[in-house]
Amino acid sequence: MITKQNTKFYRHSLLALAGVVAVSMAFSACGTSRGVAISDAVRADSKGLPADVAKLWEKRHIEAELVKALPKIEELVKNNPGNYEYHIIAARAFYTYADGHIFLRLTEDNEKQVKPELTKQYDKAIQYAEKAMSLEPAFKKKLLAGGSIEDGLELLGKDYIDSIYWRYAAFARWSRLE
Repeated sequence: MITKQNTKFYRHSLLALAGVVAVSMAFSACGTSRGVAISDAVRADSKGLPADVAKLWEKRHIEAELVKALPKIEELVKNNPGNYEYHIIAARAFYTYADGHIFLRLTEDNEKQVKPELTKQYDKAIQYAEKAMSLEPAFKKKLLAGGSIEDGLELLGKDYIDSIYWRYAAFARWSRLE
């Protein structure tokens, strides 16, 4: 039964809700104005790559182009083991190959054939991201002393955010396959 008192309560509830929404919007708008550090690996993801690799990398949405790029990217990392951006490109490349191409082929009928390939590619992404993290000397020292990756995360500064992101993005996808 609708009474004058119920209508008054309803009106006050709507006003309170509107107030909460307005305050929430005000605070969330403030949050969007802060600066976010973005590494060169994200800002210009083909920057610094040889022209042939950059051309393939820019077309990574086409599986055949990405498949051609993967060994070339691995060779770049092998020949430049201290290059953080190359490690990140490699982690992204294997994650993209797994998540953006192989995963799309996964069905109940081919699960036993496709899952091992997915696992392999996510694992490669994890390995390259971890290698990128290990370029931080203090982090590497902690790992060599027997510490876990999680124990060493506090030693990685904002310059290593890409390696952390790609490691855990690939790890999350990989863990769901097991």
